[in-house]
Amino acid sequence: IKDSINIAKGYNNVALIHFEQDNIEQSLFYHQKSIDIKLKLNDKAGLASSYGNIGNIYFKQAKKYSEKAE
Repeated sequence: IKDSINIAKGYNNVALIHFEQDNIEQSLFYHQKSIDIKLKLNDKAGLASSYGNIGNIYFKQAKKYSEKAE
């Protein structure tokens, strides 16, 4: 079935699992797939969530590199 909202949520959940496993590239890939669907649906709340999740990825990366520099 074509259930775009739940497909986008599924991609988001897969992205979050990859994030927790430190698979950053895969996490970003699935977040982008989710965002592509949410853009077509004009799902502003969903987009905000996805963009926030991507921000968390980059924050975690920045924190990791900052700790290495200490």
